[in-house]
Amino acid sequence: MPRTPQQPSAVRRALRLGVALLGADLGLRLGSRTRVAVGPVVAEARVTPAPQGGVDVHVPPVGDARLATHRGLLHVDATVTGVDEQRARTLLTGGGKLDLDVRRELRTVLVALGTRAAAGAVAGAAAAAGLTERSVKQALIGGATGGAALAANAAIAYGTLRTDAWKTPALSGLLSRAPAVIGDVRRIPERLDRYRTQLGEITASVTGIYRGLTSLPSGPPSDAIKIVWLSDVHNNPLAFSVARSLVEQYGAALVVDTGDIADWGTAQEARTFAEIAQLPVPYLFVKGNHDGPPTLDELAKLDNVVILDGGEPIEQAGVRIVGDADPRFTPDKSTGDDAFPKSRLAEIGAALAAKIAPAHADLALVHDPVVAAQLGGAVPLVLCGHTHKRNDRLVDGTLVLTQGSSGGVGLRGVRNDPPEPLTISVLHVDAGTKRLHTVDELTLGGLGLTEVALVRRPASDLGAARAARAK
Repeated sequence: MPRTPQQPSAVRRALRLGVALLGADLGLRLGSRTRVAVGPVVAEARVTPAPQGGVDVHVPPVGDARLATHRGLLHVDATVTGVDEQRARTLLTGGGKLDLDVRRELRTVLVALGTRAAAGAVAGAAAAAGLTERSVKQALIGGATGGAALAANAAIAYGTLRTDAWKTPALSGLLSRAPAVIGDVRRIPERLDRYRTQLGEITASVTGIYRGLTSLPSGPPSDAIKIVWLSDVHNNPLAFSVARSLVEQYGAALVVDTGDIADWGTAQEARTFAEIAQLPVPYLFVKGNHDGPPTLDELAKLDNVVILDGGEPIEQAGVRIVGDADPRFTPDKSTGDDAFPKSRLAEIGAALAAKIAPAHADLALVHDPVVAAQLGGAVPLVLCGHTHKRNDRLVDGTLVLTQGSSGGVGLRGVRNDPPEPLTISVLHVDAGTKRLHTVDELTLGGLGLTEVALVRRPASDLGAARAARAK
C-alpha cells in the first residue's frame, strides 16, 4: 500500500508561521526604506512593525514628534535629512499650484512607501520559508502568509486613521516648547475677531466726537478733503477694519498707504489685505522695503487700489498726488538690500525732487524718511513711514510727516509687553488751497488692548517745535 503523506504537526505549522512572519519583518524593515522629498523637506522613511502604530518624525537636532495617526502593528519612522532652501522659498511664493504639487508628491511618496513595504514583506516571508524548508511550495505559502499579515494590519491602520492627529503631537527635545506657541497661534484668529469688533466700536465713538467739533472755530473747514493715512501695516488686517470705520465716520475721500503692507512680499500674504477691496474709496499705495513683486501683483487685482511709482502725478479728490516706490526689498538678509546705503537713498530722493517739482503736486508719498527729506521745497507735504515712530519736521518749507505702524508692526508686535499700538491718521486738506489744515492722530492699543487716543493737531503747529529747537 502506498504511504499516506504525514500531516505536519501543530508545532511544525506554528514554526513555519513564525519563520514566515520573521521573514516578513526583516523584509519590511529592509525593503521599505525610502528616501523621500515632499515640498522642501527631504527625509528617509521606512515602515517597521511596532505595537503602537502611528508615525514618528525625527528632526535632528531639535527633537522628535510622535503622531497617533493609526493603530495596528505598522509604524512609520521618518528622519528629516535636509531642507531644499530654494524649494522652500518657491513654496512660499508659488501660490496654489505649488500647494497642489506638494499634495501630489505626498500621495506619490505614500504609494511608493506602501508598495516597497508590501514587496519587502512578501519577499522576506517567501525567502525565509523557502530557505528553511527548501521548498518552492513553502516559499509561496510563506509569501502569502506575509502578504496576508501585512494586509490585515494595513486594514486596521486604515480603519483607525486619524487625519487630525497632527494637531496633537507628542513632542520631545526642543520641539516640546512648541505647544505654547502653537496654542497662541490658534487663538490669534479668535482674538483678532473680538479685537476687531471692539476697536471698531470705540473708534466710531471717539471719531464721532471729533467730527462734531469741526464746527468750532479751531476745527478744520467743514468742506475739507479728508484722507485716511496708513503705513507699515505688516500683515495686520485690523488696520483695514479701522480704516474702513474712519472712512465712514469722517466721510473720507481716499486712503493712502506709505508702504510695508506685507512682511515677506509673498502672494500668500494677500489674504491679510483682502479687506481693502471693501473700502468704498480709492486706496493709493507706494511700495515699502518689505513689499515684493507678488505684493504689488496681488494689490493690482483690487479694483480700488492705485499703485504710485516714478513720481508720475495723479489727481484724486481734487488733490494732486505723486509717489515713488522704495527701491529695496529686504524681507530677510538674503536679498542683499540690507546694505543699501543711505547716501543712495538720498540720491534717489534728490532725483525724485527734481522730477516732481515742475508737476506742482500737493502731496508726495514715499516710504523712507531719508528719501522724504530730499523733497524739501519740491512739494508742500510729504508722507512717509518705515521707522514705526511718528515724527514731523519742516524741510525747506516742506512739512514731512512720518507715520508709526498702522499694524502695530504686525504679529511681531504681539510679542512685546504691552503689544505695540496701531497708529493711523486722518488728514484734513483745505479744499481751496489744497494745503494741510489739520491732522487727527489716532493711537489704538495693541492686540487685546481696547483703548483709543485721538489728538487733533493743526498744521501750523506741526514741525514748529522741532524747528524752534534747531535755532
